[in-house]
Amino acid sequence: MSHLLRRCSASPAVGRRIVPWLLVAAFVIAGGLSLDAPSPAHALARLAQCTNNLDDDLDGKIDFRQEPGCNSANDANEADPVPLPACSDRADNDLDGKTDFPTDPGCPAAGNNNEGDPASLPACSDGVDNTDADGKIDYPADPGCNWAADNSEADRACSDDLDNDADGKADFPSDFGCDNVNDMNESDPPQCNDGRDNDGDGTLDADTNIATQSPDSDCLSAVDAVEAPALALCADGVDNDADGKTDYPADPGCLSAADDDETDTQVFFVLPSSVQAPLQTPLLTPFPIVRLRGRTDRGRVRITLLTVRAPEASQVSIYCTGRSCPRKRLAIRAGKKVVRVRQFERRLRGGTVLKIYVTKPGFVGKYTRFRFMSKRVPLRADRCANTPGTQPRDCPAS
Repeated sequence: MSHLLRRCSASPAVGRRIVPWLLVAAFVIAGGLSLDAPSPAHALARLAQCTNNLDDDLDGKIDFRQEPGCNSANDANEADPVPLPACSDRADNDLDGKTDFPTDPGCPAAGNNNEGDPASLPACSDGVDNTDADGKIDYPADPGCNWAADNSEADRACSDDLDNDADGKADFPSDFGCDNVNDMNESDPPQCNDGRDNDGDGTLDADTNIATQSPDSDCLSAVDAVEAPALALCADGVDNDADGKTDYPADPGCLSAADDDETDTQVFFVLPSSVQAPLQTPLLTPFPIVRLRGRTDRGRVRITLLTVRAPEASQVSIYCTGRSCPRKRLAIRAGKKVVRVRQFERRLRGGTVLKIYVTKPGFVGKYTRFRFMSKRVPLRADRCANTPGTQPRDCPAS
């Protein structure tokens, strides 16, 4: 089951871009997993306290199984009960020589109130090198055993000391992709559906499910990876138009740092009639401008904005080739100055090619091609064309 479904059983799928803002350092002590007390200030009340990867009651224990105040992952409050449950009270209640979670085979969680061992001992307490056959037996000798009551000796992604998703954080609770130490998948949920205020603006996610909270306006849907507003292309540190110059003021296509298009201004010089015969077909005026904004995302390119500034009554024709194309052809009649092409605002794989024509009978129109490559800025080419789908040509006298 995906991390999205595990975290948000009641949420409709709506969101955008992933980059967790909070690093939580985990370490193991004799009594189980503990944590240098983090501040839950930016974890607004969407995730249950017993599954939000935070030490909400600041007792050094985090979430269900490690936290004495949690009877299940869905518990809303981590506060420890008084008296403490049998699996956290530092007493050997069943007189088996083992005390509390995680060392007592009868304690599947710190909040359990009965230490009595089951009739059939779990895999991590039965004295057998079970299915992983790694030469190590039971808790704590076997690294696949996260507690004595654990029923599997197999290693898990969220407790194997490895950064499996290469996000700079390893295992529960440091990695926000881990629901618990037995989680087999470290992949982070999208920031727009992770139950956290990642950009610290007091709102979170595409849908908070809480009446007193507002969704984050920077999230277009629940699969958006980043809650923060996107930087303008002229301030994002990327050579978006592949001209060897980056951002304002270095790139001549940037009028300011807030400019969202690095494309160099296209200037067409029409030579005098003594040098060149007069143009038989005039250019579209004003000449169209095609803008593409996006970012690389897990080997693909995520388009977040595709617009065409086109003269009224011209036609915008888009041809797409490649496995990730949402459609092969799209034609839009320009009824206003700027046409937004939302159908192509999505993830596109390397090898995808978009060809965009802006044409009008009796005029020389615009042709723009974007060739998408894995983990790289798309290659852009601008030329002229008279009709959709035809071979582009050099623009007049440039």
